[in-house]
Formats: sequence, structure tokens, C-alpha cells
Amino acid sequence: MSWDEVNTAGFTFDVPTQNCYQFYDTYSLIEEEKIYGVSLLDMPNALLALDYIYPHNIALLPQKIVPPDWQGLIKIDSIPLLLDKVLDDNSVILAEAGNAFLCAVNHIFSGNSQLVVSNIWASIGYTLPAALGVTLALENQGRAFVVIGDGAFQMTAQELSTLLRLKLNPVIFIVNNQGYAFEKIFYGPKDTFNDIQNWNYSQLPELFNCDAYSVKVDSLEALETVLPLLKVHQDKLCLVELDMDKHDYSEPISEFIALLNQYK
Repeated sequence: MSWDEVNTAGFTFDVPTQNCYQFYDTYSLIEEEKIYGVSLLDMPNALLALDYIYPHNIALLPQKIVPPDWQGLIKIDSIPLLLDKVLDDNSVILAEAGNAFLCAVNHIFSGNSQLVVSNIWASIGYTLPAALGVTLALENQGRAFVVIGDGAFQMTAQELSTLLRLKLNPVIFIVNNQGYAFEKIFYGPKDTFNDIQNWNYSQLPELFNCDAYSVKVDSLEALETVLPLLKVHQDKLCLVELDMDKHDYSEPISEFIALLNQYK
């Protein structure tokens, strides 16, 4: 495990050491005593051996409603519910660090569907190359759905070429909000060092000279038309560029920042 600014709410946590068990790669901390030979690697099997069943009901999060008229701009907060329209029981969502990661809790998971995130290190650009490994591991028994910001995509964009060369079929949603939106809300929405060059993302498959379904949408009306086509093109890579306002932030991020500001 690791304490970082994400899982500690900006290091504002105050966890008492008594009754606190911390597991690392080569040792463990039981209260304040360091124990070697028992590590994080031992924990999954130990927990499975307990055969524990949680005795209480799990509260369900209230689900927000997609605008019934499917009109207007695409919003960050609407992405999870829109994606749920194309996911099935064998889907794997890869949610990039930032908006996609914090919105992932609003997805509806069922069957063998899974979520892949870079939780501890929040490595920017992780999900695109991770989609390569996930798609190969699925062996046509499911499909990977990537939600990645344009800034993160530019960090590892070359892996799109590999996905296309191998004729793999993930669905890649690129949130085009012209920069590092997650960084902007921390360090100032108008600071230009978090802006990036705007690419023609939907034209990249053509640049790589590969067959793919690729499209750019800037409204809910256009997205409604596109979503069914992702299943039509089940056998090939699909790239959907979502054109959004550069200052549109998800509700979870806004709440997170509001809580952090209380400690300043």
C-alpha cells in the first residue's frame, strides 16, 4: 500500500496507529511494530481463506439520469451512464487517472465486468497501453472500454499504433477538453502550462494506415447515434473523440477539491 494525496485526501487524514494494519511489499506494520515475512502479497490468499460474508446490506449509490431528450453538450458526469448503454457482462472498463477514475463509481457493473485503474500512482497515460494487455488477455471473451483524457492520451499515444497493428478491438473514448483538466482544477484553470496542442484524434487511425471505426462527436445527439455503431463494429478498434468544454469538471472532483480547501 502507499499513502498518497489521493487516498488520504491531500494528506489530511488522521488514522490512529492502534488497530491499524499496514501491508507493504516486504513487511507489515501491525500498530507500530514492523514485521518481516508477512507482506501485501500474502493478503489476498489470507482474506480468501476467511470465507467471510458481509452480513449487512450494501447501500446503492443514487444513479443520475441522462438527459431524456439527448440534447446539448456532453458533460463529464454523463459519461458513466452513457457508457452503461454499451457495456455487457464481459466488459472491462479502463478508467484513466482524473475525471474518468473518480467517475468510475457511477458505472453499473454486472456479470464478469471489471474495472481497471492506476489507483496508487495515478500514472498518466496508463490506460491506453493497459488496454493492449487487457484485450489480449480477454481472448475475444469480452471487450475493453478505455476512457482517457486528451492530455493522458498524448503521453502514450504510440500504443494506438500497436493496437491497430494487432487488429485488436477496444473502444477508446478520448475526452478532448484541451489539456490536463485534473491538474487545472488543482493549480488554476487558466494556467497555460496545463494546455496542450489539440490533435485531430479521430483521424489518427487513418494516419496509422489501419482499419478502424473513428468519429468525433460534440453533442449528446451525435453520441446517441454513435453508441449503437460500436457494437456494429465489434470486430475492430473504435475511437470516439468526445469534444467537451475545457472547464467542465466532474462532480466528484469538485467535491474533492472543496474538501481539501477546508484544510488550507
